[in-house]
Amino acid sequence: MSLRGRLLVAFAYLLVLAVAALAVPLAINIQRRAHSEVEGLLGSQAQIISSSVSDEVDDSDAPELLAPIVEDFADQLDAGVLIADEDGEVLANSETLPSVGNDISGESEFRTALSGSLVGRPMGSRLLVAAPVALEGEIVGVVRIDSDISAIESNVRRSWLVLAAVGLFVVVLGLGGAWLLASSLSRPLKSLGATARSLGAGRLDSRAETAGPPEVADVARAMNHMAEDLEATISAQQDFIANASHQLRTPLTGLRLRLEGIAVGGGPDATSASEAIKEVDRLGVLVEELLVLARAGGRQAPGGAVDIGALLRDAADRWAARAAEGGATVVTRVGVAAVVHADEAELAGVIDNLIENALAYSPAGATVALAAESGPDGAGFSVADDGPGIPPEERERVFDRFYRGGTGRRSGPGSGLGLAIVKEVAEKWDGRAEITSSTVGTTVTLRWPRSEGTGAAASENEAGFTNR
Repeated sequence: MSLRGRLLVAFAYLLVLAVAALAVPLAINIQRRAHSEVEGLLGSQAQIISSSVSDEVDDSDAPELLAPIVEDFADQLDAGVLIADEDGEVLANSETLPSVGNDISGESEFRTALSGSLVGRPMGSRLLVAAPVALEGEIVGVVRIDSDISAIESNVRRSWLVLAAVGLFVVVLGLGGAWLLASSLSRPLKSLGATARSLGAGRLDSRAETAGPPEVADVARAMNHMAEDLEATISAQQDFIANASHQLRTPLTGLRLRLEGIAVGGGPDATSASEAIKEVDRLGVLVEELLVLARAGGRQAPGGAVDIGALLRDAADRWAARAAEGGATVVTRVGVAAVVHADEAELAGVIDNLIENALAYSPAGATVALAAESGPDGAGFSVADDGPGIPPEERERVFDRFYRGGTGRRSGPGSGLGLAIVKEVAEKWDGRAEITSSTVGTTVTLRWPRSEGTGAAASENEAGFTNR
């Protein structure tokens, strides 16, 4: 889970906990208060009734005397009213009161009221209140009121819903604030991550935004300082390699001329001179490759739209004669219009590099296939050969500088910089180099993501293979 997600979960947990800690007791208090108010009101009415009927309860004609009084109070209170004597015998019962029989002596409310206490007890959607009836200091009966409080319960539930809505609003509002706060914390960290990835990809001019909390801003400034030092160090290294390689050209040329003069003279020295010329040539190739590598890792030129198909066809023409000398064939497959943003001369050098490798590692009669690629995600090209392939354990390192695997060492001399140059040039122009290999050949593929102005569309006139 991301940092923003973790912060939001933590805020949500605290908010829900705080809202619940406040809302639940308040909801319980609302219900208790509503019941208490109703119970107090009914208790007062029960005491009023008790004081009004104390004389009639002790009269022998109590049922006839109490009946109209009970009905009158029942109508006023919209509740059931019952009056019983001290033995629990019901003397009067309003029509609105559910049937309770003629004896309530077994009810707990009756016994509590008979002891002289006012009692109230909720029973689902009903509330029972009982009060003693006293005459000259003696309890002679009990008044009981049975009220339907479903409307009160409905009001309580509505209050709970309002309370829940307010709590939800508070949680949502709090999460909105938490989102803003989490974003203000995570955005600078994302910028740091993007800058680190950009630096890792070789874009040494990338810098992090020094924003956010002081601690994050300090890290961003430290990363920017590191990037500046790294850029300066690598720039100095590239300048050194380029200058040293350039300076080596002149003495190497002079050395080769002197060796050629010795070789012309004949004799044992001529044989040694000829072998030395080969070594000088190898050193010259290494110097040239170092120069190319230094330029590939240097500052990026403006570049432009490059037609991959045209480059592949031109390369096939250039290498046709060299391939024929070894009995090989170079074929091109340009079935799509593939355009990428790069430097045309650098890509041409990369293609030459790959074709040279393919011919060096392929047996006589082999075919080197050049193919353009294009799709919704971008464009590129591949160079495939019929060589012995690269063992799986070596494929991860073939793009490293100066690395030559077992196949490369067996094929003859080399610098181990060819594929390193390919990778450097591809990444310089925001592309990537990939390699696939088996026992019957190797394919090196370079791909670039789609960018504005380098769309790739199918070309009906260029479909199929072209032999060169």
